[in-house]
Order: sequence, then C-alpha cells, then structure tokens
Amino acid sequence: MIEPSVGSVLRAAREQKKLTREELHAKTRILPQYIRYLEEDKFDFLPEPYVRGFLRTLCNALELDPEPLLEQVKAILHPWQPEPSEETPGSGRRTRAKPSHLGDFVVMGLILALVGSVAYGYFRFRARWLGAESARVEEIPLEKGVAEQQELVSPPPDTQATAEARARGLMKLVLRSTDSCWVRIVADDSLQYEFLFTPGVQRTIEAASQFYLKCGNAGGLAVALNDRDLGVLGKPGEVLEVWIDAKGELRRRAPGSQRNPEGAGLTP
Repeated sequence: MIEPSVGSVLRAAREQKKLTREELHAKTRILPQYIRYLEEDKFDFLPEPYVRGFLRTLCNALELDPEPLLEQVKAILHPWQPEPSEETPGSGRRTRAKPSHLGDFVVMGLILALVGSVAYGYFRFRARWLGAESARVEEIPLEKGVAEQQELVSPPPDTQATAEARARGLMKLVLRSTDSCWVRIVADDSLQYEFLFTPGVQRTIEAASQFYLKCGNAGGLAVALNDRDLGVLGKPGEVLEVWIDAKGELRRRAPGSQRNPEGAGLTP
C-alpha cells in the first residue's frame, strides 16, 4: 500500500475541517502560499528548519500527528543511498565487498592522519565551502523564529566607525518588510545575513560593491539603496535571487532558471 504524501494528508485534513488556506493562515500565521507549497509537496521554498517548523504548526492546528510527516520530509530532503556491493560470481546474489587489510602500520598511520586532516578541514570550513545550510539542521518552531527576528527590528545606532565607513563610500541597503518573508543576504561575496521577517521590520546592511539576496515571498520585501527607493523585489509568494550593484541596478533570477552570463560572476 502506497503511503499518502505529506501534501495530500495536509490538504485532506484541512478540507475535512472545512477550512480555506486563508482561514488556516489566520489560525497559524503561516502565509497561504506557504500552505499551498506544503500541500503540493514542495519543500524548498524556505530552509529546512523553517519548513519543519511550519509543518509541525499546521499539524497541531489540524490535529494531526506531525512525526510521520516530518519523517517523510526528511526522507525527501535527505535521500539515503545504499552502499555499493559486489556480486559473487556464480551465486546470483550480491554480497558486500570485503575491506582490504593493510599490514603496514606506517601506511595505516598515514591514512588515519589524512582522514583526521580532512575531517578537521570539513568541520572548520564547511560553512565557507557549503554555505550555512551545511550545518546540522535543527527544527525551528514558528514562534521561536518570529521571536528571534523581532529582536532585530530596531537597527543598532550608528557608531563613529560606521559614520567613517559611510564617508569612505560604502553602499547602504535598507530592507523593509510589508509581509512575512525570508531573506538571505551576502555582502561583497563574504558576509552572510539571514532573517525571517514579520510585517513592519526594517534592517540596514552595508557593503563596498554589491549585494546578493535570495528571498522567499519577494513581494513582501521593499528595498532602498543609499536612500533611493528600489521598490519591492518581486511578486507575492515568489522566490527570487537578486543582485544589486553600486549603481542601484537590480538583476533578478528565479532559482533553477538559466543564469544570465552577465550575472554569473556575482554568484556568492
């Protein structure tokens, strides 16, 4: 028997309670388009911790057991690959390959040293190589994610160092949320910021040459560069990648679409 998908279970439970997505949004504070993504088994519209937190919140509102659905999402986002095996000649069965035995302790010591070096390098630099999503995934409840971001509502006051930096010609990007949205920002290909905004939040980020933004619900985020209003990034519910240069020019690209060669060098 085929197990029903996460989306079909959520949709059936919502329809059984005779709730629209807008009514479920009023109960859970989760945007209707995010509810629709989950009901369509689309789990890449936000980082995994937020998706899992939204799913648990919806299950609580619909009186569902969240654990089986969370396990399905984990299996989809992290598919398991079986270890390679070798077929025993003439047996018709596959058996796992036997490991080779090295009798030379010097060679074994070199192998252990190499493995240790690789492991150290991975854990020391994985955030730089693979991005923030390479870290261990922890589920973030909706309430905690919103509370953490509300602490960042008021930008810190300008210090003398900041004023001096602006005098040297730094770009100042102001982000203002008109709806709930998520955004990741890379300033000058190095500094990374990640926010889960509620409506009415404002943040200021500085850079020397350019910004890269990846935004969920691009219609809920307005930006201004050096006090010049650039408007909202995109349409409501849209997931976009955006590049902003010192002239205030915006280049937009939906994730998964073919990259414009002119913007290829801007990828963080």
